[in-house]
Amino acid sequence: MKKTIRLDIPRPLELLSSLLGTTPQKLVQGFIDDLCRTQHSNGSDERILAGEYFLRCGYGRDTFDYDQVEEMLLELECIRYERYQFGDEKEAEYRKHIQRRINQWYTRWKKTEKK
Repeated sequence: MKKTIRLDIPRPLELLSSLLGTTPQKLVQGFIDDLCRTQHSNGSDERILAGEYFLRCGYGRDTFDYDQVEEMLLELECIRYERYQFGDEKEAEYRKHIQRRINQWYTRWKKTEKK
């Protein structure tokens, strides 16, 4: 599932991106891919650092404990590694599998959130 959002990009980010030959969209998408542990992430260190940033900012603390959010991210990493069970020739099968696994992950955590 893809969802389009609108962001207000600060002028310094716009200028920095221009100087570095990239776009704000690529920077934000790169962070999202690293945090969500997608196949398009920038690497294992980047995934770790994105998760650490997310944890330090305290997102979701009113709904989950720190350790639970950390576990969520670890589980996403484990789901990411399931990719290697399929190989390139089974890409369509993998996409169905990953959607099912992510839905299971979401359902599990939705049941444990603080009300």
